[in-house]
Amino acid sequence: MGETLALLFRIAFLAGLLGVPALLLYLGQRLRGRGIRGKAGFWGGVAGYVLGTAATLSAMLLPPVSWVGGSFLRTLVVHWSILLGGILGIVAGLITHGRRG
Repeated sequence: MGETLALLFRIAFLAGLLGVPALLLYLGQRLRGRGIRGKAGFWGGVAGYVLGTAATLSAMLLPPVSWVGGSFLRTLVVHWSILLGGILGIVAGLITHGRRG
């Protein structure tokens, strides 16, 4: 894996680890005063973040024998699932509420 791609993966991991919770803190401000759409986006983001974290931890805890050869899929799941889980959860919460409401 090239140095540029490795740097991009590290930035995505840190953005998921620190940026998504900060975004959820922002969305959670005055949650009681928000409409149903805002609440759905927030809770969708929380659910996506939790699922992304579970996927990351599962991939990280694979036996070290399976790390040999540097599976690209494992690297992709470890670095991107938290970020994508949180963002896609927010979007899914907003979209599903738009269909129901």
